[in-house]
Amino acid sequence: MDHIPQVTNPVHPPLQVPCLSYGPYQPSTETFEDYPTQRGWDIHLLKRGIFDQHSIEDTRAFLQDWLFFGLLHEVLGDDFIRESFLQWNPQRKRTMITTANLVPHLTTRFQQIRTNSVRSLDGKTQAIADLDRIDSALCTLSFFCNMAVADEGDDSISSPIQSQWPLSPAVDMSIRVLGPLVSSAVYLTGMFLKHSPTPSLTFPGGSLTRTRMRQAGWCPSDIAMVSEYMSAASLYYASSLRRSQLHPDHSNCSRQLCLATQLDTRTYQTAHSAHGCRCEHVIVPVSKLIPIIAKRGIPLITIAIAKSGDPILNISRYRKGQHYIAFSHVWSDGLGNLHQNSLPRCQILRLKALVDELSWSKGIWDDLNKCHLAKYWNRLQGCTVPFWLDTLCIPVGSEHQTFRSMAISLMYKTYVSAQHVLVLDSELQRTPIPKDMTEVFLRISISGWMRRLWTLQESVLGRRLQVKFEDGIVDLVTEYNLGNKLTADDHRKHKAHSGGAVEKFERLAGSPHSDCRSFYWKDRTLRFLIVEKRERRFLGVITTFTPLVRVDPAQEKIGNECSAILEAFVSSNYRSSLRKADEHLCLSGLLGWDTNCLQGVATDQRMKTLLSKRTFLPQGLLFIAGPRMPEKRWRWALQSFGNNGSEQLRARLVLRDSTPAKLCANGLIVQYPGFIMPSSDQPTNLDEFFVEAPLFEQYPPVVCKIRRHLARREEESTSDIPTAVRGESGTRPSVGLFFYSPVPIIAPNIPLGAIIVEMEEGSQEHASSELD
Repeated sequence: MDHIPQVTNPVHPPLQVPCLSYGPYQPSTETFEDYPTQRGWDIHLLKRGIFDQHSIEDTRAFLQDWLFFGLLHEVLGDDFIRESFLQWNPQRKRTMITTANLVPHLTTRFQQIRTNSVRSLDGKTQAIADLDRIDSALCTLSFFCNMAVADEGDDSISSPIQSQWPLSPAVDMSIRVLGPLVSSAVYLTGMFLKHSPTPSLTFPGGSLTRTRMRQAGWCPSDIAMVSEYMSAASLYYASSLRRSQLHPDHSNCSRQLCLATQLDTRTYQTAHSAHGCRCEHVIVPVSKLIPIIAKRGIPLITIAIAKSGDPILNISRYRKGQHYIAFSHVWSDGLGNLHQNSLPRCQILRLKALVDELSWSKGIWDDLNKCHLAKYWNRLQGCTVPFWLDTLCIPVGSEHQTFRSMAISLMYKTYVSAQHVLVLDSELQRTPIPKDMTEVFLRISISGWMRRLWTLQESVLGRRLQVKFEDGIVDLVTEYNLGNKLTADDHRKHKAHSGGAVEKFERLAGSPHSDCRSFYWKDRTLRFLIVEKRERRFLGVITTFTPLVRVDPAQEKIGNECSAILEAFVSSNYRSSLRKADEHLCLSGLLGWDTNCLQGVATDQRMKTLLSKRTFLPQGLLFIAGPRMPEKRWRWALQSFGNNGSEQLRARLVLRDSTPAKLCANGLIVQYPGFIMPSSDQPTNLDEFFVEAPLFEQYPPVVCKIRRHLARREEESTSDIPTAVRGESGTRPSVGLFFYSPVPIIAPNIPLGAIIVEMEEGSQEHASSELD
């Protein structure tokens, strides 16, 4: 595990992995799956989870020999040297596994494959054969990693071999971390040579990291979130994190929702900046906010200090092009106010200090050089630059509901227009800035700020995100861009590998460097789809970017909108809001949709109202688990936005399918491989059955085991046809079985996404059903 970086002041020491195998690895003369037979094992029994064919010591040694050293041999070929991954530990007086040289070895090997593929036809043939062999080994590894995914204390994951997997957590983890690293390298190396199943392979993190996180007091929903989005290596990296503030009791929290940090409106109180402070509130007069909001303007606040030391708040209307700061915070941290537009005096002074820290960090000459004369004048007057904070700028009280709704509808414009968005999170503000920026992004990605639905639009729409830590402010734009550039030190680190190849390898998908930053580039991608125009800048001059392939502007607009809708739903999976009615406001505010259509609409009808205004929707919405609408011809549609309490499909959806699907009177028109099952040919139990499916024209039919998604099995009876696919008269309708298959090759025993939908009578195009 030496190739995985360490966090600052880790909770756990580096993982020590013992070498269990007895001697030199003797590769199979045939395929990777033939190796067990060569060693006297029945591969069919192993795949059924039966590991009692030999003693427990021999079983553990064999599995490490096969799945760790064997995989490395398949990848490195004749260059594999077992001793390169062994190290004597004098304290333990035994040989241990080391991966200190893993990345340089893999870099050299895949560079060699890439070079051979372009030298000659024979070289290309050999390169494809090498990649095929590695693919086969990775498929086997993925199968066993998924089969042995459960551990005690996590009853949400069922596994037939929960108590039989013989490997210790340390040895198990050392095997799992190989999968994503090698898979990413195989895919990038062979993407122009061959089709590969590697994008659909999964290598769950195993029991070690989940156990560590639970013992450290992590919320179950935090553990579930990182387990879904992070590789085994990144989970190992995160499990060593020492967190400065964790809620003392997560016993009532679920894998989907953290209840410990939910705001209770009956007992909520605005917090002071210091414990024990009882200073008075400073009030923003609503009479100064309403005239600005009534004209659909953005109210901005500046803070000056009187001679007495008291803060003075000035309210003005935003002018186009004006620089200001928009705050993004979590109300449960105490910076909200349910009763009036005010904050304690100590909090106002703290806000001034934060605004000054961010806006004046460059110095007075930087203001003059950039012609920020207003900012320069404010500095001379001892006044802050303008800022926007919802607690002070959105009217409170039932008598101001009309203007409050208007202010909320302006939040899209508010965050898009802001020069900076300053993020405040209580845990991060108690944490010093780590030296490693990967840890910075990790801490942000698991913060409470990332779990709220309102902060999603603030994160996406903000032009430049700034995050407050205990000892400074981190500019995510700058740090992300620097993190993707190879420095001079990187190039000197491994002189034998020119061009920073080793460092690039360390940043592949599935690495801590990539996983911890993923939330940021996903937000930036979503912002591009929603806000940004297709343009490039050079020395401050805007030039229009002309694509090499001409795209129909109308089709491009539809495609971008569908991509934005799908990414919005995916990004909201682990975020929640206090009020159910806020979900639809968050969705509309994020995507810039008009909310006037929601006035007077019941909460349970709001999602239907919003979606019905669209002509096209991404067909990938069908594969996002969650409560569906009950109305006929709308049962394909999600009922809510954000955390809906449902487990997502465990099958890996490689590329989010944002293909535009037309919304019509009969439902949603989608296009997926699959087939129709008339009522006469339907199995008695749709919870689990087998079908022979011709998924691709160029491949023969394959036998698929269809198994109902865990969350749906818990909600419905497993002994009968579910209500969702019954006709109105109680008879069975025809149903369609659709497969999510974005890759042109399917590996055996690897889960795929599938849905069962009720078919309109006499039609094979229009689907209207509840997602299974």
